[in-house]
Formats: sequence, structure tokens, C-alpha cells
Amino acid sequence: MLTRFVPFLLVCTGLPPLAAQTTPPVDTAQVETIERLLVVGEVERSYIEAFKAMMSAQLTSNPGLAEYTDLMNEFAVEYASYRVVKPDLIRAYREMLTESEALDLIQFYESPVGRLFKAKMPLIATRSTLLALGKLQLAFPKLIETMRARAAKKPPSAAGAPF
Repeated sequence: MLTRFVPFLLVCTGLPPLAAQTTPPVDTAQVETIERLLVVGEVERSYIEAFKAMMSAQLTSNPGLAEYTDLMNEFAVEYASYRVVKPDLIRAYREMLTESEALDLIQFYESPVGRLFKAKMPLIATRSTLLALGKLQLAFPKLIETMRARAAKKPPSAAGAPF
């Protein structure tokens, strides 16, 4: 039963570090500018809403986890709350944006279309996450079948079950 908690952990930790994927711009954005961008972009609200949607999806797809909701929430607050990840977000934004780009994004988020985007983005992100999780859940038996087939082909001494 608790092994069904693994997808929750994967969703929490599954994104590769942004810094590992990019080369920092020469004109790195200032911390104060990024902090302002996070506020006008309502990143904290979006982060919390996305996290709640992910938790809800986990509980919907794994009803047996309901009795562990308090532990999952405590774990998330301690290790993945916005307060905990904010310094990493600032670092990632600084590594990816120039000062000019960050200021342009602030201007965008303060515009009418930027406000519309902010209002709709959590819904889009939630729907996208739920769609992806649904597809993964439907395909999961195929992954298990493929893993079992590979394990069955190994010699008995090396064929330890991966699950």
C-alpha cells in the first residue's frame, strides 16, 4: 500500500534541476527583481494550488492513502513547501533570466493580459497535471508487465524482482 505513495514522491521531486539544463545569462537578474517577479506572478499561490491539486489527484487515485494525509502534508510542509523551495526558485530564475527579461515579465504580469494569464494558468496547470497522471496510471500496468518480462529473461541469480 505505501508503495503507491511513490508516484506522489515522484511528482514532488520529478522535475530535473533547471540549473542543470541551462547556461546562466551574462546579465543575471537581481534577487530583488526576481522576488518582485515571484510576487506579481503569484508564484506562491500557483505553487500551493498545484500542490493541492497533486495531493487531491494522489488521494483520488490511491484512496488507501487517505489515512496518511496528515503525514503527507507534514512531509510536504517540511520538505517541499513554498517557503522551503523559494530560495531554489530564486536561484533558478536568476540563472535563467537576465535583469531585462525579469523586468519585462513583471511588466507583462501587471498588464491586463498578464493578469488574465495568471488567473487561468493554475487551472491549465492542474488540468495538465491530472491528464498526465491519468495517462501514467492507465499505462502503469504495461510498465509492470515490461519490467516483469525483462526480469524473467535474466539468469536466476540476477533476476531480483524490481517491485
